[in-house]
Amino acid sequence: MGYALGIYDKGMRSDLNIVRSIRNAFAHSKKLIQFNHPAVIAELRKATRSAIPKGMWKSKGPDVMLYMSLCIRLSLKLIRIYRRRMKSTKHTPTTSEVVKALLGGKPASW
Repeated sequence: MGYALGIYDKGMRSDLNIVRSIRNAFAHSKKLIQFNHPAVIAELRKATRSAIPKGMWKSKGPDVMLYMSLCIRLSLKLIRIYRRRMKSTKHTPTTSEVVKALLGGKPASW
C-alpha cells in the first residue's frame, strides 16, 4: 500500500517483501528452520545494498544478524519518511482517543 501511495520506492517495497517472505517461512514451515538455511540466505541476498551493506555479509556473526539489520534499517527509513512528511505538512499529531482512555482520561465521545 505504501508503494502504491508513493510513500516509498520499489527498492524498499522489495526489501519489505523479503522481510515478509522470511517471516512467513518461519511462521508456516512444517520443519524447524534456522537463519542459516539456504533458502533464507538466498532471500536475504536479494535485499538492496542500502538495506544490508556489503560488509555485513563478511561478518562471522550469526545469520540472524542480517535479518535483524534489514528489519532495523527498514524501520529507520520508514521513521525518517514519516518524520519528513509530518514536517512538510506541519502536521502536529494528536493523542488518539484510545491513548487518552488508556492514560486515564475519558474520551469526549464516551
